[in-house]
Amino acid sequence: PMTNRERSRCIRWRLGWLPGGRLHPCIKCHQTTFSKKHAIQCLNMHSHLHISYYQPDPVSFFLNQLPKGQPTSSPKRIQYLTSYWPILCSILMELDSYHH
Repeated sequence: PMTNRERSRCIRWRLGWLPGGRLHPCIKCHQTTFSKKHAIQCLNMHSHLHISYYQPDPVSFFLNQLPKGQPTSSPKRIQYLTSYWPILCSILMELDSYHH
């Protein structure tokens, strides 16, 4: 299960809302504005979630892999989702912390 805060972060990501409500300079690299595309690259989301670079939005891709009900898929898939869920939550928490 996810907390209300985690759910809020996931929903805001899917809707394209970045923390702060408008573009700000990137706090991590100080080189560009902190857009969704830049966040994906700067936070190295593809490699953290082990998702192909051909996927333009690794967070949305991962969220689409979550089962809608009780998981009944293969044990390997369940292990992938349970081991990478905390990583996704930490990525979204880091993203959220940049503007709070």
